[in-house]
Amino acid sequence: LEPLWNLKLAIEMVPLPFTGIICDKFLYWFNNVIPQPLPQQLRDFGRDYDHHVLMEFAEYSEGEVKELRRSLDKFVSAHPEGHVQYRVCQGWEASRANLWRF
Repeated sequence: LEPLWNLKLAIEMVPLPFTGIICDKFLYWFNNVIPQPLPQQLRDFGRDYDHHVLMEFAEYSEGEVKELRRSLDKFVSAHPEGHVQYRVCQGWEASRANLWRF
């Protein structure tokens, strides 16, 4: 991907009108042609909510993940139904979500 990124940067540096946005416009159009990289449920979250937080965590001592889930459940229950949700991603879905954040 680095050569493609470098090509994008080279095009954007050309001193002509619209070269600063032409690559982004192309990518915007091209995204509708290629298959969706995110699983449907993650796309639904992106459509239904204005903001998101992606957390990647590991358990370094016994019970940390369980405590985090308890805290998240408490946070969700403190808000009106449907205003806050979270999803635990694993495997392929987690790797796609993690790559998509960039």
